[in-house]
Amino acid sequence: MDISSHFGKKEKGGLFILIDELALFYLNWLTTKSLGAFKEPGEDYWLKVRATRKWTTWVGLAFEILCWKHICGIKKALGIGGVQTSASTWRYNPKKPDQEGAQIDLVIDRADHCINLCEIKYSDNPFEITKKYRKDLERKKRVFQQVTKTRKALFITLITPFGIKKNSHSTALVDSQVTLDSLFD
Repeated sequence: MDISSHFGKKEKGGLFILIDELALFYLNWLTTKSLGAFKEPGEDYWLKVRATRKWTTWVGLAFEILCWKHICGIKKALGIGGVQTSASTWRYNPKKPDQEGAQIDLVIDRADHCINLCEIKYSDNPFEITKKYRKDLERKKRVFQQVTKTRKALFITLITPFGIKKNSHSTALVDSQVTLDSLFD
């Protein structure tokens, strides 16, 4: 999958991600090299693997790829299915030590002069926005606005399998959310 479209970027260069699910699964879990410490996978292999950082990273990437494949479902869930949009990623690497960097998983630039800044997070339960994560999202939004100098309205959108846990941090910051079920409507 070519997600080389970076918001506001005119020059060449890009990011490519393997989106063939079988190949991604095979390369991560079934090759001899991928077995790592579990060279002899026993009956409880998947239970052991599920407790590793490698699993967390893999399932997060797999969920992000699923979301990229279902942009139309995301737009429909946001109520913008009929609006002309452009989907991209965005990253800013600071050029000076006093600058902040940021990365946004999915930027939906809309013809109605709005932008959805989407964070894609996998969690087995409703995702909880902590005080620390709230500050991180606020920083990402601030850096995006400062670097791109956009005058469009910015909306924070969380895309998670089971929604977000309602608390003071989520209600104060998140403008919209999309769940796994919404991707397939």
